[in-house]
Amino acid sequence: MEVLSKDIIVTWILPHLPFRSGGRRLAAEPAEVVAAILYKLKTGCQWRFLPVRQLLAHRPLSWQGVFYHFNEWRKQGAWKRVWLCVLRQHRRHLDLCSVQLDGSHTPAKNGGAAVGYQGRKAARTTNALFLADNTGQPLAVATPQAGNHHDTFGLGRVFAELCSPIDPSRPKPGRRVFER
Repeated sequence: MEVLSKDIIVTWILPHLPFRSGGRRLAAEPAEVVAAILYKLKTGCQWRFLPVRQLLAHRPLSWQGVFYHFNEWRKQGAWKRVWLCVLRQHRRHLDLCSVQLDGSHTPAKNGGAAVGYQGRKAARTTNALFLADNTGQPLAVATPQAGNHHDTFGLGRVFAELCSPIDPSRPKPGRRVFER
């Protein structure tokens, strides 16, 4: 059931996640909580069906506890910091000679903030645009757009949004960030 190894989680993810300095300790081991979150994101299972007993062996939390940590870290922007750090540290492996832009119209059965009627799908949909490097490695995802427009609607604004998180991953002039 492992999505990433514990060593990878401890090395690449945990240093960028905020933990309370005082007060109560985390009920479960932080690497196991992150592994449970990654399992949910990878499989797409509903939070309430997260197999916490198998994923959190030492001191299991409920699915609500795992969701709480995911949501708190989301609100604090920790996941974005993790992503940007990984991009920055592995930039030399990206093929940025050209980038790929792709979109996906997804039915939004329960509504949401960015939903619009899409005639050819005969449903209310939301549209997501993705930016990837030349090899298909994901770089960024835009804020969902109402699905009643085509993929290129407001492309200048959306493309600027897609590129904005990548700019901080660039090394500053005169600094050698990627050499060992």
